[in-house]
This record gives sequence, structure tokens and C-alpha cells, in this order.
Amino acid sequence: ATFRSSSNEPSYVDFLADYEDENDFHIPNRLGVSTRCWGDEKEGFVPSGKLKKQQLREGKFVPGDLQMAYNSLLEEGVLLFETSPDFGKAMAGKKLSAEDILARCIKEYQESDTTPLIVDTFANKIWQRGSNAVTSSLTSSCEKLEVSAVDVYQAKKIGWLPSGGIIKGMTEAVVDQGTANYVGVQD
Repeated sequence: ATFRSSSNEPSYVDFLADYEDENDFHIPNRLGVSTRCWGDEKEGFVPSGKLKKQQLREGKFVPGDLQMAYNSLLEEGVLLFETSPDFGKAMAGKKLSAEDILARCIKEYQESDTTPLIVDTFANKIWQRGSNAVTSSLTSSCEKLEVSAVDVYQAKKIGWLPSGGIIKGMTEAVVDQGTANYVGVQD
């Protein structure tokens, strides 16, 4: 079903709108955006200042560009944003990591009735494979994003290494702490 109204509400297609489903998590338009490059100078992020024409041609962007992109995406019904503490972590000291920028975008978005869907990704470093690392990473992300819970918490690259601690931590995040509504694995 396509929803469009004259009251400036987002228009989107929800392919599951007419179907009963045991899963309550649905992504409007089945589209999402990763914040992987947000706050990463190697990927074209410029922390401050006005961009010169050459920088614009090179695809450079500043935090204000990300706010405008965020606003436009929400207005068009793209509500899913994937982030991670690892995205733009070199800028975390300046409060310009991907999570910091996403938190600011959420806070500054003018249409308060539109809520984004947040997917947080556990970086899964070899030295962080215990359940405490998983839950503390998500708790820290929720604090930074200023949310009580994320919609999906996922671990990436579980691979061949023992992952019992990761699975236990993800279960604790959903069942015991309530800091995630769903969990998953990205590989």
C-alpha cells in the first residue's frame, strides 16, 4: 500500500501492510541507510568549516550535510539507520562519531512524530568476545544515541571463533536489559 497525504506526511510503501505476520519488526520501503562513513575523514567527512568547490567535487561532506540528508530520508519514508561504535570512532573525542552525529540528527529533526529505526552493530573484535563486552557496548551506544533501546542489535563477523559470549550477551541485551528489541548476525 502506498500512503500519501497532503499533510506533508512521509510517503512510503510498506510491502507487509496487508499481511498478518508473527514478526512485528517491519522496515517501511525495505530500505535503510548505514552511517559507516559518518565521522570518517578517510571517507570524505570534514569535521567543520565551509567546503570549497574542489572538496564538493571530491564528494566531501560536513555534519550539516548529514543532517539535511537525514531529514530528507525521513521525509521520504526511509526510517532505518544502521550504526556502530566503530563508525567514525577516530572523531569520538570531538563528539563527531557516527553515533554522535546520528544522535544529533535525531534530536534536531523537526518532525518529532517520526521515529527512526536504529540498528546498532557490535564490532566483534577478537579481544571483545565476552557477554559483558556485548552488553556494555550496547548500553554505551544507547546512552550516546539518547535512546532506551535500539530496534535491532547485531554482531558482525562471528566466523569460526567461539561465539558463546556474544550470543549470551545479545540474549541479555534483549531479555534482561531490554536495550534491544531484536538481535541478529551480519556476516
